[in-house]
Amino acid sequence: MIRRIPESKLWRIVKERLERKPFRYICSNPYSKNKKLQKGFITMGIGGIQADVIGVKDIGNYFQPKIEIIAVEVKPNLPNYRQRHMDQARRASSYAHKCFLAAPTEFEPEEIELAVKVGIGLFEINLDRKRLKLVLPSPDMSPDETKILRLMRALDFYRCAICGCYWNRQFAGIGYRSVHYFSEEDIIRFYKYICDRCIGKILISLTGPLKNIFTEDSKTRRLENKIKKINRNIDKLREFNEKRLKLRYGKVTREIKKIKKRLRSI
Repeated sequence: MIRRIPESKLWRIVKERLERKPFRYICSNPYSKNKKLQKGFITMGIGGIQADVIGVKDIGNYFQPKIEIIAVEVKPNLPNYRQRHMDQARRASSYAHKCFLAAPTEFEPEEIELAVKVGIGLFEINLDRKRLKLVLPSPDMSPDETKILRLMRALDFYRCAICGCYWNRQFAGIGYRSVHYFSEEDIIRFYKYICDRCIGKILISLTGPLKNIFTEDSKTRRLENKIKKINRNIDKLREFNEKRLKLRYGKVTREIKKIKKRLRSI
C-alpha cells in the first residue's frame, strides 16, 4: 500500500533540508515585511510558473557576485512518474539555474533515464530521517536575466546597481533605496537600487556640500512619496463619503415617498 503524505509536509521537509549542509540554500527572507516570505519560498514563481520550493545561493567569488537559483517540484508517492511530471519541473528553467523533481520514493531506472532526457535532476525524500538524497544532479540551465531579477524582486531581494550584490538587510530603514527612477506623470518606468554598503562608501567619499545634497534629496523624495500616498488616501475617503451620502439621500427619499403614499391612502 502506497503511503500518502500531504504535499505541504513534503514542501517543509525539502525546504528545511535545502537550508542545511551540503546544499546551504536560502529558502526564506527573515528581513521581509511579507510574513509568507519570512516562513519560506514555497509555492512561488513568476509569469504563472510556480515551483513548490525555491532556494537561492551565492556562488560568486571575490571579483564577481553571482547567485544560483534552485526550483524543486515536489510530488507525493505515485506508482510511477511520467514525462508530464518531469516537464512540470522543467518549466521553472525560465528563472532557475537548476530544476529538480522530488518525491518520497526510490526512482526506477526508466524514470531516471526519462529525467536525463527531459533535463532535470531528481531528489529522493527520506520521510523517516527527513533527508534529501541526490539521485540525479540537475544540468545547468540558462535562465533569462530579466526573469531572475523579477523573481528576486518577488522574494524581496534587490540587486545593487553598483556592486551587483543582493544585500537587502533592514531594507525598510537603512538598506536599499531607489535612485534614478524615471517617470512621466507619476508613472514609474523602472528602479535602480544601491545597497547599504555602497551608500556608506559613497557618502564617505563625498565632500560636505555634496553629501548634504545627496542626503537631503533622498529625504525630500521620501517625503514627496508620503505626501502623494496621503493625498491618494484622502481622495479615496472623499469618494467613499460621497457614495455614503448618495446612498443615505436615496434611502431617505424612498422613505418620504412611502410616507406620502400612506398619507394619500388615508
